[in-house]
Amino acid sequence: MLLKTIDQFYEAALLPELWPMACEALAREVDATTATIFAIDEQGGHRFVCTPNIREGILRFSSDPRRLDNPRPARALERFPFTFTRELDLLTEDELESDVVLTEFIRPAGMNWSAGCAFQEPTGHMIMFDLLRRTGMDHYSDAEIAHLNALKPDLARSVFLASRQLFPRPGPWRRRSPRSGSRPWCWEPA
Repeated sequence: MLLKTIDQFYEAALLPELWPMACEALAREVDATTATIFAIDEQGGHRFVCTPNIREGILRFSSDPRRLDNPRPARALERFPFTFTRELDLLTEDELESDVVLTEFIRPAGMNWSAGCAFQEPTGHMIMFDLLRRTGMDHYSDAEIAHLNALKPDLARSVFLASRQLFPRPGPWRRRSPRSGSRPWCWEPA
């Protein structure tokens, strides 16, 4: 399944309508319930692609000012740059219990465990992968984290190719109709 997932990511970099399927393929690699890829700009704006089963929750999260209270991306960059890890490796138990992202967004969506990776693009954007498992499932094993890290170079390369142009901003965006001299894969407000 590894090559098929990698192929789906490179295809999605060119055909943005394939991102939800690419995210589903990534989730299947480690039996995750959801997968989201964020591109976060310097002002904290969140653009994303995700599995369809979490889209409404991610729309709500990405437009809520409390998203900026998320310590995970900065900690991941500081402690585990460009490496998939579990949130348990980033936050203490006390921090998890008081974490607004966990208590207001993840748990109410029926999810509990998270694994992710964050890295900085040369443009200044941060790219963040987040894979969630529903409540009642086991946490990610060391082998599953190692598997995600084996996928990481190709995942990152494909997302880097697409991040500035292809990730729609939150809200009602649609694919722009091809016009003379325009790129058909660009997104514009609906």
